[in-house]
Amino acid sequence: ITGFSGNAQGWVDGQVLAAPLLLREYGRQRTNPRVPYPYEAPVYEPCDAGSRWHSYVFTKLDIGKALKVQSTSPTHYRLKIDNEVVGDVLKSAFAATAGDYTICGQEQRLRE
Repeated sequence: ITGFSGNAQGWVDGQVLAAPLLLREYGRQRTNPRVPYPYEAPVYEPCDAGSRWHSYVFTKLDIGKALKVQSTSPTHYRLKIDNEVVGDVLKSAFAATAGDYTICGQEQRLRE
C-alpha cells in the first residue's frame, strides 16, 4: 500500500482526508461536449486537411428531441437539436427538407 509505514490508523486518516479520485470527474475532463451555437465551424470536404467524418449524426439519446433543419447553402443543411448545432450535411445525402422535425428513431449504420 502506497504511503503505509506501519501506522494503520494514520494511513486510514490520510486516505479519508485525501481528495477523492472520481471516475466521472476524470471522464468529464477528457470528453468533448456539443459545441454551442453560434460557433461557426468550417465545412470540410472528405479529402480536405483537418476533416473528421462520422457516418452518423444522431444517437439514441436524441430520440424524442426536436430537430431543426436549416439550409445554409445551395448544397448543405445545418442540423440543430435543442438549438445546438450537431452537424452540417450535404443536401444530397439527407432525406428531408428544411423545417422542424421530431426524432422518432435512430440507427447507426454505414451508408450503402
